[in-house]
Amino acid sequence: MNERIENKMDQVAVLEAVLFASGDPVSLDRLSRVLDMEIAEVKKLAEVLERNLENRASGIELRVMGDALSLATKPSMRDYLESFFQEKPRQLNLSQAAYETLAVVAYNEPVTRAQIESVRGVNSDGALNRLIEKGLVEMVGNLELPGRPSIFATTPLFLRLYGIRSLDELEPMDMLMYDTVQDFEKSYKQTEALAKEEEAEDQAFKEGRVLNKWTIAIDGPSGAGKSTIAKKVAEILDITYLDTGAMYRACGLACKRQDLTMEDKAAIEDLVQELNIDIRYEDGNQHVYLNGEDVSRAIREGDMGVWASNVSKLKQVRLRMVDLQRQMAENQSIIMDGRDIGTYVLPDAEYKIFLTADVEERARRRYEELLERDPSQADSLSFDQVMADMKFRDKQDAERDFAPLKKADDAYELDTTGLTIDEVVQAVLDYVRGD
Repeated sequence: MNERIENKMDQVAVLEAVLFASGDPVSLDRLSRVLDMEIAEVKKLAEVLERNLENRASGIELRVMGDALSLATKPSMRDYLESFFQEKPRQLNLSQAAYETLAVVAYNEPVTRAQIESVRGVNSDGALNRLIEKGLVEMVGNLELPGRPSIFATTPLFLRLYGIRSLDELEPMDMLMYDTVQDFEKSYKQTEALAKEEEAEDQAFKEGRVLNKWTIAIDGPSGAGKSTIAKKVAEILDITYLDTGAMYRACGLACKRQDLTMEDKAAIEDLVQELNIDIRYEDGNQHVYLNGEDVSRAIREGDMGVWASNVSKLKQVRLRMVDLQRQMAENQSIIMDGRDIGTYVLPDAEYKIFLTADVEERARRRYEELLERDPSQADSLSFDQVMADMKFRDKQDAERDFAPLKKADDAYELDTTGLTIDEVVQAVLDYVRGD
């Protein structure tokens, strides 16, 4: 017997090593013997190991399979593993009869042979025996009835091959209520289609829109209210908001921290290629991460707006950011704001809006925003300087060679001067809804 391991982290490490070396699920009973501890203690270690894997963004996850534990690659790694091995994961090579039999067992276990055959309408001995041979189904006992009929259930191997922790992850359904598998499949497909249709209709009615993928592009000069309006519209329509300006601000912050200037063009472009910029929504709030650091506040301070405008002029910087933005818009409804969304980033967007306001109004908004964010600037911050910076940025954005700020020919122009936020939001909603 091994000496008892007292250090908890060492215990977790041993648990991980055993599961990794095994490759197959290991029972809690066996793990308790290896680790010389109670099963309850093993379960607590498993919880710690699961958190550790999550915290270090591992490609491996812990799976609980009944009374056993196993390490497995995450489903999100599948494409990369297929590419690495240059072959698809092992195929089960089951017949249609075997697949039908497996489905009856999985959704209704434990079941008898008679129950399986009542659904399939044919003798299922051959299909059931093949599933047992492959280790996907096993006999788990006998019913206390005349003849003591055997009862069958799926195995931990079935869970592992299908990438689920337990049968609870399967959609609940009772296949035994149908006369045949064909009746079940017909009913299931009809129910599934109806549920999806009703869900989509309910959501569309709630949002006041037709059923399609929404792509909304909002452009305009600094201080026109793009981000504020885009966030509120996204919330009302329940679609994703991507703050493109935040991405460029993060680039600018990285450059500033490296003491680079705009004369260091090549160095900036090289640096940006190595940056890891991530935008997440946590507790309903946007957080911008630069190489793992939350810089949501830092990118809104001081001259970061000017930095954003400067780096955005560099073609290689914009190409990288645009590629990321387009990828996000491919498979989801999304709203983006910036200075070239409708003209360059998403030229085929269903809805294009150009928000503007006179420069004095935009400077006043930015001045009040900066003071609200940091009241200590009251003595050092000048409205005239804010307006001068605003005019300079307008000129930069409009005159840059690559994707300059301009209104798309098919964009809806909305002057927000003198309008409240709610009034602008309503005007945008009326436009996209066709009111």
